[in-house]
Amino acid sequence: MKTKYLILVFAAFLYSCGGGSDDSMNGNNNPPPVTGTVTYAKDIQPIVMTTCATASCHLGNSGTAGFGLETYTLLKSAAQNRPLFVRIQSSTSPMPPTGKMSQATINLFLAWRDQGYLEN
Repeated sequence: MKTKYLILVFAAFLYSCGGGSDDSMNGNNNPPPVTGTVTYAKDIQPIVMTTCATASCHLGNSGTAGFGLETYTLLKSAAQNRPLFVRIQSSTSPMPPTGKMSQATINLFLAWRDQGYLEN
């Protein structure tokens, strides 16, 4: 009887550990889809200015990348004419080179593209 009780307690413990709503606990590392309008000024520019348009990378033509991303026009051009979306989604050669952006951030960039590169 004692063994059955211990098995029941252990099973209840295991069940309680897996029942949370934390996506990473459930093996789902995908954030919820982006809702609402995504604009350069509100959503994308703050990310670019802190992640990409730094003195050593995409700030003007003097950065190591050789082209800037610090304005709407420059970023939109890069998005349309360079492999920007391939690089920010890459696991083997990500942008920024310090490590792949979070999936939530990548989803913002993809929503910005899908919504037509809105500026404001």
